[in-house]
Amino acid sequence: MSRLVRGVFVFLFNFWRYFVIINLLKSPQLFTKRYIFLLIQVIVSAALVFFVFKNIHLGDLSGAFKNAQIKYIIFALVISVPAWIIGIFKWRFLANTIMDESPPFRFFISYYLVGYFYALFVPGGQLLGEGIKAWRISNKSELKDQLYLSVFADKAIGFIALGCLVLISFLTQPILYGDRLSILSLAVSAAIVLVGIMIFFNRTLLEYMYKIPEYLAKFFPAFIAGHVGIFKNHLLEYHRRKKSTLISIGIGTAAQLIWVLAIYFIVLSFNFHVPFLFIAWTFLIMSVATFLPISYAGLGVREGTFVYFFSLIGVPRELALSVSLVLFSFQILVALTGGGFELKELWGRMK
Repeated sequence: MSRLVRGVFVFLFNFWRYFVIINLLKSPQLFTKRYIFLLIQVIVSAALVFFVFKNIHLGDLSGAFKNAQIKYIIFALVISVPAWIIGIFKWRFLANTIMDESPPFRFFISYYLVGYFYALFVPGGQLLGEGIKAWRISNKSELKDQLYLSVFADKAIGFIALGCLVLISFLTQPILYGDRLSILSLAVSAAIVLVGIMIFFNRTLLEYMYKIPEYLAKFFPAFIAGHVGIFKNHLLEYHRRKKSTLISIGIGTAAQLIWVLAIYFIVLSFNFHVPFLFIAWTFLIMSVATFLPISYAGLGVREGTFVYFFSLIGVPRELALSVSLVLFSFQILVALTGGGFELKELWGRMK
């Protein structure tokens, strides 16, 4: 590893060590679980990034970008826009399923992007981003219970679509059959699909599974217990409208495939070829892995997924890393757009 990369890691380590010591000495009560969680995420990200960069020379990485065909990257960025729009439309479609009258489409656009902003830049990852999105929209509509549930349904339906595509892409790539990590990833994806089917397509299993949150609600204030019952009634509405649920899975599948197509053109920009369904496998597994709040902004997890799986078909590490960095830049651009919506609203409150 080059001296530059080593220097960056030394700087990050000393910075966080200084941050921890100063906070503990200055005000111990401020050093809460939130800071500990953030510190753990940063450490995990740093460790993963270290292993990703360990056998990559920065000269090779910079050379990959120098030889990249910008037109394909621009085309991939343009293609990614419909993927975002279709994803937002899926959320609105699911909300309309349990609401007589839903907010306008621009409402869903702004809060979808705001949620993505928090998911990428705030410790907690997509779980926190979805939670903040649900909390923020609760102040903007009287039908907050339905909107809360639509946020959950949107993510759950997205994972069902993702899991189905994972199974298809795995079956078409024999090189994955003997890889233990691939088998584990397939098993996790299959479990996600099964749970999703239980929630949205089998009322008996849903009633059984829902006993868990109903039991836990006894230990919380009465208004929370009341919301648990309301959510159950709205969730059963999806059971009565299974056709709408199936359509939303199809919409989610379309959005995921458009993302795969965008990554396909990113790959072409670096002058090498990867089968479309193998890209689908890598991207979908990355989507599942980065949902877990184990690293800050998915750093290290995203890059490690691309480097590992692309290496199975002989793609050089620096090229696989380049693809993941371009994809990350797309995500940053969208998150900053969501941050702009949030800043605009905060500015409006200050006036």
